[in-house]
Amino acid sequence: MTNLNKDWLDEQMECAIREKGAIDHFRELENKPSFSGMFQRFIRPAVVSFAVVCAAVCAYIPYYGHMARSGYEYSMQQEYDTLRYRGDSPLLDKLNDVIALVNNRKPQEALALLETLESDCEAALAQFGDADEYVVERAQVASVREDISWYKAMSYMQEKKVFKAKSELRKIAKSGSSHAEEAERILKEVY
Repeated sequence: MTNLNKDWLDEQMECAIREKGAIDHFRELENKPSFSGMFQRFIRPAVVSFAVVCAAVCAYIPYYGHMARSGYEYSMQQEYDTLRYRGDSPLLDKLNDVIALVNNRKPQEALALLETLESDCEAALAQFGDADEYVVERAQVASVREDISWYKAMSYMQEKKVFKAKSELRKIAKSGSSHAEEAERILKEVY
């Protein structure tokens, strides 16, 4: 073999080695995640999901914001008579306190007191049992329980808690209590 052929052959081998290295290098680049691949796989779906959520929120807020505002405005126009409940019962005293809190636009405090009033009613009913001598007391507790639901709904309306207020008003409307007609009217007009 001549020197010329040997140089030519060496040159061809070097080109083949370089070409194989370049091919391997390009294959590695193809397998690496690129920005466009990441964009198609992750970023584009995230952007689309974000746009869908924004559209849903934009549709949701005006509708329910109006409902919360309406209930709040209704509850702010009401004044309840605290002198209606006079008596020597601690349940009636607490109910008077709740009404005062609702009238003074302190719904969180009213709701906290309503929770204790509910448990007091349960304890009173357990204490009275089914004995005939406690008919009047049981009727009084039943009346207080109806008022608890009503003032709970009013407090939720003052706090702009639409779903809780609507739920409580629906219960009142279905119960046939003394506040049922008013609850139905509010559900129709406000919510």
